[in-house]
Amino acid sequence: FFNLKKVTVISFYVINMAGLIQSSVGKLTSLQEIGHVNNYFTGEIPTEIGISQALQRLDLNQNNFMGSIASELGNCEKLKHLDVSNNARMKGTIPFELGKLPNLAYFDFSRTGLTGVIPSEICSLLGNKLQTHRQLQMLHCLRIR
Repeated sequence: FFNLKKVTVISFYVINMAGLIQSSVGKLTSLQEIGHVNNYFTGEIPTEIGISQALQRLDLNQNNFMGSIASELGNCEKLKHLDVSNNARMKGTIPFELGKLPNLAYFDFSRTGLTGVIPSEICSLLGNKLQTHRQLQMLHCLRIR
């Protein structure tokens, strides 16, 4: 499966799929979208996803992911949409590296175990049309949780 370098989309929307996202997903150099919404995926989001230079959409909401958001996602310069909401077992803080994403226009981290202050690097994206369900908090760059 991961020898297919031209794969652009991996999508498992609402099919009750379970398992882990394998680290070898980072080898898919043409990958533009990962959509695993409303399933039973577990484990940590692999840091290797940060290798995906073509990635534009990472939609992992409503699963059972745990751990933190990998700072390596800050390397995905084409990333426009990041949604990890409804993963209550996720912990840690939002990495400041996400503030380096020039095209990021939407992210949702609601209903997770993430805590702390929204990094100022992400707050600066507000001028870059950032949209989020936590817009009021983002406008004031308040503490989350």
